[in-house]
Amino acid sequence: MSPAEGGIDVEAFKRGMQTLAGHVTVLTARDADGSPVGITATAVCSLTAEPPSLLASINRSTWLGTVLDRSGSFGVNILSHKQVRVAEVFAGMDPHLTGSRKFEAGSWTDGVNGSPLLDEALAAFDCTLDQLVERSTHLVAFGLISESRVSEGPADPLIYHRRLFGTMATAAAG
Repeated sequence: MSPAEGGIDVEAFKRGMQTLAGHVTVLTARDADGSPVGITATAVCSLTAEPPSLLASINRSTWLGTVLDRSGSFGVNILSHKQVRVAEVFAGMDPHLTGSRKFEAGSWTDGVNGSPLLDEALAAFDCTLDQLVERSTHLVAFGLISESRVSEGPADPLIYHRRLFGTMATAAAG
């Protein structure tokens, strides 16, 4: 592998980043025909509390990457440890559930902006797209949160660590 612009080998970068445990989300939007699209993502974080906003990094080659600018809004669904199946489906690991059929995994309702929100998510946010920045192979979407849904009751978040889905306990065990 050739070194990235930053000066290190791409594979070395990937090996290092897989040690960073991250929460698992499903990002959603609607395409020009109104059909739902979504992907599993770990590169999502809060940005500011005032105004409530977040950002998400999305590969430009994904369906979501191609429709995000036109849709004007997107959903962020934070998954619990019980939602591995949802994460796998939206990561493209089930060849039988593709396109809008991915939404057969879980129960979904539209947020105020029309973004699909997972009913059983630990938390779900419907965001208005504030800005979209291109950086190499990815887009960084800045979202102003229009709606927030938070589940009642305890649940462990689903995390992604060393290229595996798990919990904080499994990540700590190594």
